[in-house]
Amino acid sequence: MPPKTRPRRPRGGAKGRRAPNAPVFEIRDVEGM
Repeated sequence: MPPKTRPRRPRGGAKGRRAPNAPVFEIRDVEGM
């Protein structure tokens, strides 16, 4: 469990799904993975 993981279970696969919802999370997702 990386320290940059917040209340989101689908990590690494929610890159394009969270993009329209939260573009800030999308960038952090790629950085975390």
